[in-house]
Amino acid sequence: MLCGSCVLSAQHTLDPNTAPSQITSLPPSNALGAIGRRILEAPTDEERLAAHTLFLDRLRDTLKKPQSLDWDFSSITNASKLLDPKSKFMIWTWQIPRRNGRFEHSGFIVYRGGDQGNVVLELKPGSDSLGVLVQGERGPENWPGCIYYAIRPLDREHYLLLGYDQHNLSERRKVIEILKPGSFKRPRTRFGARVFETPVWLDQRLKQRPYRLVLRYSAESTALLRWEAEQKRIVMDHLIPPDASLKGQYHLYAPDLTYDALEWKKGQFVLVEQIAPPSQLEAPFRAPDRGQGLAPGPSRTK
Repeated sequence: MLCGSCVLSAQHTLDPNTAPSQITSLPPSNALGAIGRRILEAPTDEERLAAHTLFLDRLRDTLKKPQSLDWDFSSITNASKLLDPKSKFMIWTWQIPRRNGRFEHSGFIVYRGGDQGNVVLELKPGSDSLGVLVQGERGPENWPGCIYYAIRPLDREHYLLLGYDQHNLSERRKVIEILKPGSFKRPRTRFGARVFETPVWLDQRLKQRPYRLVLRYSAESTALLRWEAEQKRIVMDHLIPPDASLKGQYHLYAPDLTYDALEWKKGQFVLVEQIAPPSQLEAPFRAPDRGQGLAPGPSRTK
């Protein structure tokens, strides 16, 4: 199953006026779910950030506990959680709505331990966050933030991550990231690798191989991005501006009803343009927002 244990639907709705004392009196899993919903539903930036701080601390303490990777966290609907197919680590990611339609991201990567507990590393976005940067290997302390919705091992060293960044009122982004995970004993974690053979990307000629790729498009559009296991490739919409004179203004880009692919061959992703239309189109990825949980489409688990 490609996307691991993604959260599929909201199971807890929190009144944004719920007092912290009421939240902390709930059972642990329900309390985390309630705090998580407050990150999305509280009416002010200050209240959302306070909820995020509490959620971060409580979830970190919970994930350190032995066997927590096997627990039922279905009441937590504001976050995506992806379990490595070998069940050695789990990635949690979520977003924090900010003023003026902006979004910030946070998360954890958790390495399974024994009776002594797990190793939990916080994912902290760098000052430039994802930005327009496709260069550079990053660590958890300088993470290119987004919500991951799919994970797939590529070889013994690399995993593929697909992610979504709601970004702002005018632009959305989807992310093709490479993860080099560590382990419980050696938890060194790196994001990004120069495995992309893509001389041109979104109308830009790349002078050197990128470490990750980012699809950028209008907030009024949706864009397909999924892994197809049988063909060992990533399939995606081909994005274009409404007019050639608007190249580079990515908040105006939209699909043109053709498709491209990144095929995994001999340890590299090779760009192939104008492929045949996919046999099954995926439902648009919906980031958790006010009044809803994560709802990735069923084809994404293919």
